[in-house]
Formats: sequence, structure tokens, C-alpha cells
Amino acid sequence: MLQPRETVFAALARIGNTGEKNKNKRKKWGKKNMDPEDMEKERIRKQGIERLTELADQAMARGLHVYDETYEQMVRRMRVAGRIPDDWVPGTMLQTAAQLNDELDNDLDKGLLDDIL
Repeated sequence: MLQPRETVFAALARIGNTGEKNKNKRKKWGKKNMDPEDMEKERIRKQGIERLTELADQAMARGLHVYDETYEQMVRRMRVAGRIPDDWVPGTMLQTAAQLNDELDNDLDKGLLDDIL
């Protein structure tokens, strides 16, 4: 959601910008006259705003002031705190604890960890 060197505040402005100069035009025609493709884009845009706001609010509740921090500052803070591995490449998925446990269970079931344990 965040682009390099972008703050949460800037990302919300970017995602919220529809590129329309006249907002009254959108209100006048409403959803009735929007084509399905535009309606889907609008739905995705709104979901992006809601998700980013939700995540930022969760971070703020934990005492992190993320609205003015850049993407890189947040990654650095998370690495120092040990929340993400040093070898994680931005833009790739992080494994959740549940996914790691599932992999461990699978390895145990297959006997791949017998030599270690």
C-alpha cells in the first residue's frame, strides 16, 4: 500500500484522489450511471483507504506514530524491534506465526526434524 519514501498520510491522499476535478459531477451522476468497471475501481479504492486507516489506527493504539513516518522508517523500526527478519525483502510476503507453525507441523509429520530433535 505504501510506496517508497511515502508516509501513511501521503498514501491516504494518493489513494483517496480520484483524479476528478469536479466532485459534484460524481455526486450528480451517482452510482446509478457508473459503469461496472468504474464501480469496481471505486470499491477497491475505498477498501484500500479503509484497510490503511485500520492498520495505522492499530499502530497508533500501540503507541507508534506512523502517520508521519516514511515506509523506510517503519521498516527500520520493525527490524530493530525484531518484528521482521533482517533478510526480508520489502514487497514480499511475511510469514505469520500460524504459517510458521503449520510448516513446523508438516516437517514434524514428515520426520524431517528427527535428526535435530
